[in-house]
Amino acid sequence: MRSNWTKRRTGGAGAAAALGASVAMGAALFLPAVGASQAAAATTTTAATTTTTTTVPGSDCTATINGGPLSRSGWSAATNAPSSGANAPANAIDGNLSTRFSSQEDQAPGLLFQVDLGYSQTFDQLAMASPNSPTDYARGFVVEVSNDAANWTTVAACTGTSDNQIVSFKPQTARYLRVVLTARAGYWWSIDELNLYNSADCSASVTLNALDRTGWSASTNAPYNSSDPASAALDGKMSTRFSTNKVQAPGLYYQVDLGSRQSFDELSLATPNSPDDYPRSFQVQLSDDGHGWWTVASCKGASAFDVVSFPAQTAQFVRVTLTGSASYWWSIDEFNLYTRGAVVHPTTTTTTAPATTVKLAASTGSVVIGDQVTYTATVTPVPKGGTVTFVSDGTPIANCSGIAVNTSNGQASCTTTYESTGQQNVQAFYSGYSSQRPSQSSFVAESIAAPAAGYWLATANGQVYGFGGAQSMGSATTTTTTGPIVGIASTPDAKGYWTVTGNGTVSNFGNAPFLGDLPDMGKHVQDIVAIAPTTDGKGYYLVGADGGFFTFGDAKFHGSVPGLRIHVHDVVGMVSTPGGAGYILVGGDGGVFTFGQSRFYGSLPGIGRHVHDIKAILPSTTGRGYVLVGADGGAFVFGTGAHFLGSLPGEGIHVNNVVGLALTPDDGGYYMASSDGHVYAFGNAQAGPQPSGLSQNLPVTAIAGT
Repeated sequence: MRSNWTKRRTGGAGAAAALGASVAMGAALFLPAVGASQAAAATTTTAATTTTTTTVPGSDCTATINGGPLSRSGWSAATNAPSSGANAPANAIDGNLSTRFSSQEDQAPGLLFQVDLGYSQTFDQLAMASPNSPTDYARGFVVEVSNDAANWTTVAACTGTSDNQIVSFKPQTARYLRVVLTARAGYWWSIDELNLYNSADCSASVTLNALDRTGWSASTNAPYNSSDPASAALDGKMSTRFSTNKVQAPGLYYQVDLGSRQSFDELSLATPNSPDDYPRSFQVQLSDDGHGWWTVASCKGASAFDVVSFPAQTAQFVRVTLTGSASYWWSIDEFNLYTRGAVVHPTTTTTTAPATTVKLAASTGSVVIGDQVTYTATVTPVPKGGTVTFVSDGTPIANCSGIAVNTSNGQASCTTTYESTGQQNVQAFYSGYSSQRPSQSSFVAESIAAPAAGYWLATANGQVYGFGGAQSMGSATTTTTTGPIVGIASTPDAKGYWTVTGNGTVSNFGNAPFLGDLPDMGKHVQDIVAIAPTTDGKGYYLVGADGGFFTFGDAKFHGSVPGLRIHVHDVVGMVSTPGGAGYILVGGDGGVFTFGQSRFYGSLPGIGRHVHDIKAILPSTTGRGYVLVGADGGAFVFGTGAHFLGSLPGEGIHVNNVVGLALTPDDGGYYMASSDGHVYAFGNAQAGPQPSGLSQNLPVTAIAGT
């Protein structure tokens, strides 16, 4: 059934680059022209965050500050509350208690305040102060962290009691932090100042008790000479050392297995005989099993005797990982851990268990977004039990944790699909069998590329034409019952596509799976305007002109406009956000609706632009922005991830029949398609020649890019 929406069109302020006013109606990207626009209204966008009522282990909602503040240089803040310029989110991180962020509406579950730190940093305390608005403190909230602004981890769940709120939690390394309300109150929510702190001390002095190093073992992923092995840093002799035989580089690590879980709160790295070889910047990371790691300190090395203190921890594995480069080798004459408490001398360790090794292999060396990759780990000697966890850049790969080892050949495998470009450094970690020691593989570097640039044009009668990297794989059949084709969408790897008609009939081609449509459901509508796949290609949404939704496959429902009792009939397009966390819709007037965890970057009503012929919305591949296009080829860009690359009015081209927009895979260009088959290219996009036969199948109603 068509689901009801739960959020409203957002009309808040946002930065936009625009050339040309959109003034004419016409066929649309994914859809035919629809009716008059509705005014955009500023409103609350509820975050899709599960309310947590239990205490999160390792957190304290009534803590005191015992660490140093992080530098807030380069930070940015955002909210889904309708705050004005006078009470903007940036006021909470400006160092001025006389300014504030304020929600300008009563507290309600889902209101959020989010901070982008600019890059991953380590912290374990949050402070929110509102002394000038003492009744506006958060009554109930969760604290969440993320490295991609899409996948969030809850680190604390609190009930607020005063206007000076200090929360401590297990040390985190993340780029994003957000506070999400979980309770209602008859007060606005205000934050005069928000700060993060790290209680680790990177320039401490050894004043504690040294742990017993009996049974400890060391390993590294760095190249070294046989005369300078990892074990030399644990032998109690300053005259021997561990040393790399290459200069310092990010990702090189030195790791110690304590043999059993032990408690400590200080670490020292001594290099008195190699005073230039101290680590210039590094992280201290801990693990209970050798593959699930947390960071307790991020430091800049200062001398040949670096001592780091942090809140007391209990772990079996300790890893020091370089985070920067230096023109010196990295040496450790002696590695030690210390505790403020009594030293526990372990009576038993795992050192007598046989050692293991892990080799990791990938099924392919060339990966394009959407391709499946299988990783196979081989453990030797063949164990009689245990599991393997596959990790990419320090984070377990989804559905690839705790894979049981085949006890006949020592292998464990997992398959994953990459949804974004870039390099992934993959490792396999073996553990879980007491009679054999844990081990880990070396890195396998995986480079994920975007599909070759190209686009498809779909005509009203179902014909599909491909250009460049977009290959035509078939055309749809339309009838008077189905209505014309109104949308086309590509699979993540560009090896397939879907088309949809006005009555919700879906046709699939190539590797695009058929997951259902409206006639199969017995639904009778004629106002479908768009099809939008999920980012993994395993689901899709159909949306109507009134903002009603149908979900198929793994597409998740996050709300709809009719559910808000808002009556519109001019929705023209939508996109889903990464990970199925939300979606964004646009109306003919450029009003933008955000649902779930999708982020609002601005709208045309929000910047005072009055149009009625917007035809499509497309996101950047990073998800940090979107582009709107009008019938005249005017392009409106919002957010930092999308780029303004030109418009038809800006080039002196006067048309009123642009139907849609398609981005190149690297966001470096876009195509605009008109109903007469013309394609206009901007940036690094390259338009192909009009194919024979297209003129007999006009009008073009939709375009999709690879």
